[in-house]
Amino acid sequence: MAVGLSLNAQDTKSIYRADGIDYIVPMTRYLAKTNEWHPASQKLPCDLHHLANLAHQHLKATQSIKSEVALVATAIDSIKQPSSTFSYENPVYIERWVVTLYFQSDRATERHLVVMLFDGTIADERKIAD
Repeated sequence: MAVGLSLNAQDTKSIYRADGIDYIVPMTRYLAKTNEWHPASQKLPCDLHHLANLAHQHLKATQSIKSEVALVATAIDSIKQPSSTFSYENPVYIERWVVTLYFQSDRATERHLVVMLFDGTIADERKIAD
C-alpha cells in the first residue's frame, strides 16, 4: 500500500467515539482511496442519499427498533493520522473522511447513530472498557 503503513489483516482503526462506544473499521477499508477526498478541488465522492439508505437498513437489521426512525442529522469529518514517514521536519499525514448519520424514532428518547466511510463500510461498535 502506497500510504506508508504496514498492516496486518486484523488491524483496525477507531474512527469515532461517543457514549462509551468505539466505532471501528478495518484499516484496509479506512485507507482505501475511495475514502479520500480533497474538498477544495473535488466534489463529494459519495452519494449521501445512498449512504443514508445503507445506514437505515443496517439499523433495521441489527437493532431491535420497534418504531420508524428518521434521519435527523449528518456530519462529515476528516481524520488525519501521521504516516509511517512522519517526522517533525517532514510532517506527512494520511487523511480520510467519516460520515456520521443520526437517526431518531418517533419516541424522542430513542436515538441511533451509524458511522461509516464514503465507500459504505459501516463501523463496528465496541463498548469501551471502563
